[in-house]
Amino acid sequence: MVLFIDVRVYLQLGRFVYSTPFTKTGKAHGELKSQWQRQTIITTENPLPYLKTRVPVIEWEEVELTPAEVAIQDMSVRTQKLKQTTSMDPPNAKLLQVQLQGAISTTVNQGPIEVALAFLCDPEEVALSSHLQKLRHCFREFILRCGEALDKNRQLIGEDQREYQREMERNFVTFKQKLAPMLLYKRLYGDPPVYKREEKSYLQKISRSSAHSKDEEKILKPEKKC
Repeated sequence: MVLFIDVRVYLQLGRFVYSTPFTKTGKAHGELKSQWQRQTIITTENPLPYLKTRVPVIEWEEVELTPAEVAIQDMSVRTQKLKQTTSMDPPNAKLLQVQLQGAISTTVNQGPIEVALAFLCDPEEVALSSHLQKLRHCFREFILRCGEALDKNRQLIGEDQREYQREMERNFVTFKQKLAPMLLYKRLYGDPPVYKREEKSYLQKISRSSAHSKDEEKILKPEKKC
């Protein structure tokens, strides 16, 4: 098999970004709601690779991301990776299963569940923050991608992994149960009709996600609230 690599991805690079986690207390790492991130963007005089091993930096910029923005970035990256793995050709079942385990397991340290609990539990706070509303949309997209990944995995596995698939589907139902009260729109101030239509469309989509699970209807009956 011949692989074609777009060399433009690796050549003529003149802008670089690196991230540094920090908290306002001076520590590098903290709780999710206190975890900031500093992105440093540098521009070099000549694109790399270059004839010289060291190239002068001609522009330097720093951007600070709030904890909510860090969470948005994290969930967007998780969603994009899951989407890419699901659509790989040829498919990679092992990689897909590893990502699914990290995505829908409710015991992963600082995983999606903990992120949601940290930022989306207070409906009034979410309603007043554009960043938290965007984060909620990220979670909705993430759930849909998890459902697609589960369906793809079902097509790839053999008979020896059927029970493993059923266990992941049960975990997915539990995952959505825990997220449901934080992702449905709260009628605090009388949401406009467009929000109600969007919520109805979302519920229809998640009801089709991993449709082979018999307990799917429990998504609308969460076991406990925040």
